[in-house]
Amino acid sequence: MAETTSINKAAIIGTWCLLSYTLTAKDGLVLNPFGTEPLGYLMYGPDDYMSLFISLPHRPPFEQPDLMGGMMEELAFAAKTFIAYTGRYRIDGEEIVYEVKLSLFPNWIGMNVGYKATLSSGRLSLVNEDSTLFDGKIYRAELIWERA
Repeated sequence: MAETTSINKAAIIGTWCLLSYTLTAKDGLVLNPFGTEPLGYLMYGPDDYMSLFISLPHRPPFEQPDLMGGMMEELAFAAKTFIAYTGRYRIDGEEIVYEVKLSLFPNWIGMNVGYKATLSSGRLSLVNEDSTLFDGKIYRAELIWERA
């Protein structure tokens, strides 16, 4: 039987690596928006701040190495295949709530996003029920992390 740990600050502080990111629609459609082996890191600090980064693996480099360069297609693809946000976090019962302060996707800035959190056998499962809008459809998001 898997060992389940209650969600508390001491149990989650540190760096986590993404194992899977799955979106499931009410009609049963399942998507892996960053592939079956997404890249990602989630960091929880003791100061109540968090950072999250998720990427499609093997993203192509820009033609020119200029940080402020890139053709429109390169910029669009880079933004479309990467999630990044940071802000404060708090634990509210079984949920971890993120108060987004900065995000690659500007619409998330100022939002509070809650994930039902389960810590079992060293893996952290975060579930956001039916509130992830992706490509015009609402999904249930599930992210599975393991310690880095």
